[in-house]
Amino acid sequence: MQGVRPALTKRGSVLINMSPGKKDGKETDWVRRSVDALIDDGWILLKTFRWIKTGKLPSGKVADPRAICEEIYWFSMTTEPYLDVYANGLYSDRTFSGEAVRIAKIPDVFYSCVSELERRFGHPAMFPLSLCEQLIRTFSRLGDTVLDLFAGVASTGVAAIRLKRNFIGFEIEERFWSTGCARLRSEEIEMPVRLNSHLQTAQALHVYLRKKLKLRPNYVKLVKAIVRLTVWRSGGDPVRIIAVNQTELANAVNQSRRSVWRSLNRLAKAGIIVKQDRPGLCALIGLGRDFLDV
Repeated sequence: MQGVRPALTKRGSVLINMSPGKKDGKETDWVRRSVDALIDDGWILLKTFRWIKTGKLPSGKVADPRAICEEIYWFSMTTEPYLDVYANGLYSDRTFSGEAVRIAKIPDVFYSCVSELERRFGHPAMFPLSLCEQLIRTFSRLGDTVLDLFAGVASTGVAAIRLKRNFIGFEIEERFWSTGCARLRSEEIEMPVRLNSHLQTAQALHVYLRKKLKLRPNYVKLVKAIVRLTVWRSGGDPVRIIAVNQTELANAVNQSRRSVWRSLNRLAKAGIIVKQDRPGLCALIGLGRDFLDV
C-alpha cells in the first residue's frame, strides 16, 4: 500500500477484498488487524461493501451456514473520492422525485454470480467479470487507469478494456501472466456486446419498456423475447453476436409471423430494435444501441 500511495490520483480509490476464515472453530481476526493497520498508516476507510455471490455452491462444514458474501473494503487518501452512485443503477418506478421512472442509486452490495467464472483458465480464485465491471464503473471514469496488484489471469484488465479504461497489472505466476496477456490481446481485438448496465434484471427491463418508453404490452412482450433469446440465452455471459430470426421469435411469443412482422417494423422505426432483411430468408432482429453496452 505504501507503493500505491504515490501513484494514486487525488480522488482515487483502493478496493480490497478480504474475508476472515475460521481456525479451531473461531473466526480469525486477520482482516480486522489488517484494516486497523491501514488506518494507522493514514488510509481512510470510507465504507465496507459486500459482494453477494449468487449461485455459490455449498462449502465448509455441514453445521455452518452457507457463506455467500465477502467484504470489499473501500479506502482512499481523501474523504471525497470519485464515486458514481448511478453507474450500475437499475431503472425503477419507485421514485420520490415525481418522475414515473428513473435510474436508482446502487445499494451497498454488489451481486455477481460465481457460476459464470471461466474455469478453463485454471485459476483457483478468479473474480467474476461482472463484479470487476461493476466496481470499475462505480469508482472510475472513462480514460482512468485501473491497477491490479494481483492480476491473476487479468479479469480486471479485461473489464477495464471493455469499459474504456487503461490497465496495469502485476502477476508473479508465469502461467497466469501468459494467460492474462493472451486474454487482454483478444479483448483489444474484439469487443463483446452486452445488455446496458441499467437493464440487468427482468424488473428493470420491464420498467424501462413499460414506463420509460411507454410501449404497449404486446411490444413489451416482443422486446423481452428478443432479450431472452439473445443476451440472456448465454446464461448472462457476454455474447458477440446478438440476433434472432423472425420465425424463432414468433414461436417464442406464440404469435403469427405476420403479426410479429408488423410489430417489428414499428419497433425498428422507433429505433428500439434493428432489423436486417435477408432475401429468401427470415429477417435478423437485434436490439437497438440504447439497450447495449458496446
